[in-house]
Parts: sequence; structure tokens; C-alpha cells
Amino acid sequence: MITSPARKIPRRYNGVSGLFPSKKNDGKMVPYESLLERNYMLLLEFDDTVDRYVGQPVTIPYQLSNENGSRKSRYTPDFIVYYHPDVDSVIPPPTLIEIKEKKELEKNKETYEQKFAAARLYSQKQRWAFSVKTQDDIQGPFFENADFLYTYLNVPQTSQEQVVIKFIDAQGGVMTGTEIFQQFAADTSELATFPAIFWAMVANKALMTDWNQPINLNASFFTENYDED
Repeated sequence: MITSPARKIPRRYNGVSGLFPSKKNDGKMVPYESLLERNYMLLLEFDDTVDRYVGQPVTIPYQLSNENGSRKSRYTPDFIVYYHPDVDSVIPPPTLIEIKEKKELEKNKETYEQKFAAARLYSQKQRWAFSVKTQDDIQGPFFENADFLYTYLNVPQTSQEQVVIKFIDAQGGVMTGTEIFQQFAADTSELATFPAIFWAMVANKALMTDWNQPINLNASFFTENYDED
């Protein structure tokens, strides 16, 4: 298993780059060099199938050909993603991931086709998979929810969480956010502290909801004891 980057991202003055603090990786900083890469990591943080991931994981040598001839080159995909076992206890193969805007892929199509062919061949030898993701794979309700809830991932747990869960269980295991707030944030003092507690419970999956729909106080939230039948 790869645990550290193979390539250090150079400092750029005309783009977006930085380090992303990843809870999936025990708080380690994962490098990124575009806003789209940073946004993709938000999806990984809340994807229950993902165990961990590494940025800039491996550098792949390949031969780059163009109208001027051929030369040796190197290509470093953006991430490698490792997965938890599935429902049949089978661990999916690690996946090398490349993140690119669609217009960039189209503009430099010939170059990327050669890079990606090298990555697929390398992945096949390693028994990995390889995938290219664009903004179409990232944008949407799941990303909007992840972007909103990410700041609550590391809010410390409190004893009130169990109080909230027991109350929801007593109501049948499911309530809307508005109903929960009416019970636990009825006065000014509670309103100052309860929202962070509540959204941290949602971010850490202590309260479940449909992540493919907008997560707000109109959404329904349920506990692990909720029986839909």
C-alpha cells in the first residue's frame, strides 16, 4: 500500500494548490493542485466505500509522441484510492484517479490519451484500476452536502449526542431537522451550541440521511435503529 506522495507539487502563482487535512488519512495533509482536486477529496471523505487515499501516489514513465518526434516523459496521477471490503467481503482493487476539467482534456486530447494509456497499462500490471474524473463526476447534491458538512467532521463529540439519538428513537427513529431543532434548540443558549453538535452528528453519520438530496433542516434524519418497514 502506498502511504506517501511520489511527487511534490511545485508552488504555483497562477493557480490553486494547497494541502487538504484528511480525516480518512488520520489528519494527514494531502496535496492538491486544483480546486477540482480539492473538491474531489471532499467526496472521498464522505464516501463510505473509501478506506483511505494518497495524493500524487506514483510516477509512471512513458513515451510521449507528437509531430516533433518522440521523447521520454513521466506522468503522476492525482490520487490512489483504497477501499473497504464490499457486502460480499471482497476488497475492490485500488484505483488510480486523474482529475481534469473537460475543456482541458479536449484541448490536450492527444497528450492525455498517451498518458492515460500508460496509466492503464501500469495499473493492469499492479492489479489496480484507473479512472478519469471531470467536474461532471464531482458536482451535484452529494458534493454540496460534503462541502457544507466537512467543517463539522472534527467537532468533538458530546454527551448530548446520545440524548438526541434516544429522543429520535422514541419518536420512531426518524425526524426532520426542523423537528429536532424545535426540541433541542428552543432557547437562545441552546441555539448557540446545538447546531454544531447536530451537524457534526450528520457529518460523522451518527444521524443518517439521503446524501443525494440537499441536506438542510427540511431533510429527514434517522438513527441506526430506524426500521423503514
